[in-house]
Amino acid sequence: MKRDRKSDETGRLSRIQEQLKTHAANQLELPTRALLADALRRLMAAGIPLEGASDHGVSEALYLRDPDDNGIELYWDRPKEKWPRTADGSLAMVTRRLDLQNLLGELDKSPA
Repeated sequence: MKRDRKSDETGRLSRIQEQLKTHAANQLELPTRALLADALRRLMAAGIPLEGASDHGVSEALYLRDPDDNGIELYWDRPKEKWPRTADGSLAMVTRRLDLQNLLGELDKSPA
């Protein structure tokens, strides 16, 4: 049986588009570090476990699962002028463990 190349490409494109929609739909950017800290506090109070927490240099992120087992990312972006750079000015992203106690300390700095 001869495969229809156009049909294969259309199917592949549809799968990629669906993955991108799902990925984008499962990310929530918060405008400040204090709001990310508040989200962490609320997750902890509700007993919702984290799957991970990362500092990427340009952002800090919390990872968890919803009741349907979809991955969710809550994050905030640092101001661009604070992003890590190499000597030649290129972006130097990292993946480090996020210090959750330090993040929660942000709540003490925020006005009530």
